[in-house]
Amino acid sequence: MSAYDRGKLVELFGNDPATVAVIEREFFDTACEVAREIAATEDLDTIARAAHRLKGASGMIGAAPLREIAEAVERAAKAHDLDTVRGLETRFHHEILRVADQAGLPAEIVVTPNAASKAEACADDRSVQDLVDADGVDART
Repeated sequence: MSAYDRGKLVELFGNDPATVAVIEREFFDTACEVAREIAATEDLDTIARAAHRLKGASGMIGAAPLREIAEAVERAAKAHDLDTVRGLETRFHHEILRVADQAGLPAEIVVTPNAASKAEACADDRSVQDLVDADGVDART
């Protein structure tokens, strides 16, 4: 299964590659911002709002796997279950990286044991293939 439905973007925004690339970049930046927000707080209301925002954006571009994880994070936050939220973060980051990879975006999401820096995300000069966490393990697995 693909990370998102590029055809849905074309249907919504037209078949102009430059426009589609801008939308992909904006979506990825939003996903990275949400990942940072969630990692940086234990405030479950903030987590639920951030996950809800990404759930909607993911649905709009047809990123079904990321939408499902965002929805699960939102549900866990609303149920006051921080352990489940934290348990979903690796899958959450993995799906964000899959979006970047499919879009051909240079990206970084570093998953570390330190919750405050669990999701330092986004554009840099490395490809998704170069990404590893602090222990040298592929952050997408």
